[in-house]
Amino acid sequence: MAGGYSIRGVVIRVIVLLILITMLVFLGFFLASRVGFFQLSGGFADVSRSLGLGPSPSAVSVTNPQMVEYDRRKAEQQRMSNWEASLKQQEAQIAQAQELLDRRSTELDAKEKELLAKEENIRKATQMYENIGGGLRTTAESLVNMPPENAINILLNMEDPAVISVLNMVNAIAKERNSASLVPVWLQMMPAERSATIVRKMSTN
Repeated sequence: MAGGYSIRGVVIRVIVLLILITMLVFLGFFLASRVGFFQLSGGFADVSRSLGLGPSPSAVSVTNPQMVEYDRRKAEQQRMSNWEASLKQQEAQIAQAQELLDRRSTELDAKEKELLAKEENIRKATQMYENIGGGLRTTAESLVNMPPENAINILLNMEDPAVISVLNMVNAIAKERNSASLVPVWLQMMPAERSATIVRKMSTN
């Protein structure tokens, strides 16, 4: 009887120890999962969550190094794309400004050439006008021997009396040489109002 009681007591103690060991193992798994050594899965995780001892699925955060790298590269690519777009916009603005400057420069060059040409014509006209008194024939012959366009530019920068004197001399030279006079050609190339004024004054002299 005493021996049977002793065996039963040993069995009870073994069962109690097994229960304690099981609880300690479960507690160890739980603590390890909380610290982060590993995560409980399957039945252990369900039991832990049902007891309120384990973290909920939403509380578990898994950081994937590849996803972190992907996000970093994606953000870097976006920054590069924004920088390239800004650079292209600046280049377009610079090109537009350069085009405007080139156009203004071309316009200024054309105006400068036009002013120089007018200044040269005025200088020649003034020089011829000053020499009309002593060299009217020379002036007329010079105009006859140059291209009509150049002769017209000079005549248009002269006063009407000087123009009429030169044209009369040109007619006289043509008559002497028995050749056609350039006076009608010049009058036709002049502006209509100026030509009409000269013709009217020539007819009254």
